[in-house]
Amino acid sequence: MYQIVISAEDAAGNFRDEDFFVIVSQDDAPPTNLLCNTNVNATLNGDCQRFITADMVLEGDFGCANESDFRVNIVNDDDPTNGNILDGCGTSSSTR
Repeated sequence: MYQIVISAEDAAGNFRDEDFFVIVSQDDAPPTNLLCNTNVNATLNGDCQRFITADMVLEGDFGCANESDFRVNIVNDDDPTNGNILDGCGTSSSTR
């Protein structure tokens, strides 16, 4: 609870204080419940690239988080310096 005090004075020098209380309420934040996908299949464009987003590699409820709150870093493609752009036609991996 917050107390707000407003003071005012008119041209004649009359002065008055008023105060009131503000209660800030908010619903509980939705829970974040995310899992990583085991495998992601991506079709590459004509330049053998694909922009990989967090939504492509995560499943579940983002809660209050946004997709932009996550950073995708691809480490085993033709150019690991360009962040979340997958490079390299024919590159594949498998999990057994």
